[in-house]
Amino acid sequence: MKKQIEQLQAELLEAPKVLKQKIALLETSNMDLQKQLQEHQVLVESLTKQVTDTQILKQKIALLETSNMDLQKQLKERQVHVEYLTKQLTDTKQLKERQVHVEYLTKQLTDTQILKQKMALLETSNMDLRKQLKERQVHIEYLTKQLTDTQEKVPSNAASSSSHIVDEEEDLSLEALIARRPPSPKLDSLVKNTRRVIEAPSWAIDSVIEEILRGGEPKPRIPTHEELAQEPLLQFFNSADKEALKRVQLDDLQDIGLSEKQVEYIIKNAASFISSASLHLQQNMYALYLLSFPILTLELSI
Repeated sequence: MKKQIEQLQAELLEAPKVLKQKIALLETSNMDLQKQLQEHQVLVESLTKQVTDTQILKQKIALLETSNMDLQKQLKERQVHVEYLTKQLTDTKQLKERQVHVEYLTKQLTDTQILKQKMALLETSNMDLRKQLKERQVHIEYLTKQLTDTQEKVPSNAASSSSHIVDEEEDLSLEALIARRPPSPKLDSLVKNTRRVIEAPSWAIDSVIEEILRGGEPKPRIPTHEELAQEPLLQFFNSADKEALKRVQLDDLQDIGLSEKQVEYIIKNAASFISSASLHLQQNMYALYLLSFPILTLELSI
């Protein structure tokens, strides 16, 4: 019994040591668990932060996807708008080209109308001059008849030099007719204006005609380089054209009843007129050319 008690006492004495050892082990285990708990808490916090960051990233990705869709939609709209503007630009360029062409055609039409007006004025002047020419021709025929009657009264003793006297009297009568021409301001003005147009250089013809239509006097002007470039003389009529033109005008002059010397004088001056014609008068050359004949004729006939 005593041994049992001693054994129990020994066990009781050993029990606190064992308990202390167990407590020490438990404390050590507790510290390890606390350490592991802290590590797990840190890990949980890290994972929680990662989850939060992941959610934020997902939200950002969703926003970016939405924004990307909006941008793609805007991009398509901009592409459509760019295509529309490109089409508008192309149409504008074509419109400008058409506008330039229309302006060119309008200018051509205006120039044509101006030339037609000038032709009409020249034709009117030509008709007036032809009318005056016919009236003067009647007067010439009357004076020629009087001259013939006077020559018939010349004594017969002057018959030996009749042909020479007739020639001289024809020349003298022509000079006398020119000298006795009554004053005609309108005719003088037409002669002066026509000579101004004929003698003007090509670059100044338009301004001379405009001054004539306005009733002004010629003013000195310096030509531009473009005007000087058009100065070469016009080779408008070849020899065949000249001969055909001479035949037509010779028939017209013979219909009027002019003398041979008057016809030669007119054709001579007409040839010089052709040689001095400029390129700028190609379209209304013939009207001016015809206009020069009655004026030259009136200078000789009146």
